[in-house]
Amino acid sequence: MCALCGNGFSATALDVDHIRPLADGGTDTADNVRALCRSCHRAVTTAQARARAERRRAKRARQGRGTLPGRTDAHRSRWSAT
Repeated sequence: MCALCGNGFSATALDVDHIRPLADGGTDTADNVRALCRSCHRAVTTAQARARAERRRAKRARQGRGTLPGRTDAHRSRWSAT
């Protein structure tokens, strides 16, 4: 059974999710993991990755390294397909 949506799944259809992600200091211990269906696992992981990216952007902005208001990254060079 998925710990988030509560739907029943076979054990092979469940993923092991870290409640506190390893990237945020979580551990590989039984009290920090739960079984999630793939759909819930994908949603949780995406939300956590977005939150980490936002924290990094905010930190860079506080350090004066972020993009200025009204300015885009359009001036940066990009690889072009040939």
